Amino acid sequence: MIVATPLDLPKIEPDSWDTFWKIWNTHAGHLTKIRKNLDFSKAQTGDNSIWLGLDIYAKPNTVVSWQAPYYDISAELPNMHSFIKSLPFKNLVRVRIIQSLKNIDAHADDNLDRWAIRNLFYCKDLNPQWYFTKPFDGNGDRKYLRLPESTTWFSYNDKFCWHGSDFNSTFPKFLMQIYAYDNFSEIVKSSVDKFKNYVIEI
Repeated sequence: MIVATPLDLPKIEPDSWDTFWKIWNTHAGHLTKIRKNLDFSKAQTGDNSIWLGLDIYAKPNTVVSWQAPYYDISAELPNMHSFIKSLPFKNLVRVRIIQSLKNIDAHADDNLDRWAIRNLFYCKDLNPQWYFTKPFDGNGDRKYLRLPESTTWFSYNDKFCWHGSDFNSTFPKFLMQIYAYDNFSEIVKSSVDKFKNYVIEI
């Protein structure tokens, strides 16, 4: 069964990395878990030791399990903001960038049969850090994500695999998370067809 694939979407970068890092260093903060989900990780409500993060796009009255600071990037990073709004996802409600602060053990977020959308926004490590395992087998065979040169986007099915990541303090990893009310099935199928050499099967 295919559980993860690169996505056939253009790379996303800020209009200016200097501007982005200034925003990040000023406004990013520790994510705090505010709501219990069916998370198989060890994180408990109130935990704020795992990620730094920043919401850069958010519609009002949307609640997620982890709370992050919000900053409106539209004035300082207008091209990036426009790109986010043009993403082919129905009912986009939140875009978040997170930086892990430790090893993330393999887990499922909600254990639901749905495809999660992620972007490896920034990481200079030549060795892959993000991996997948079989469900309930966090210490088992790890299959590491490798992406083609053409994209930094990927998707995985939260029910049929667990995901985790290694922490390397020399090469911090910044991940973009997409929250949208969509099943993503069409773009996943077309991406699987295009990136056959990169899909992950479990």
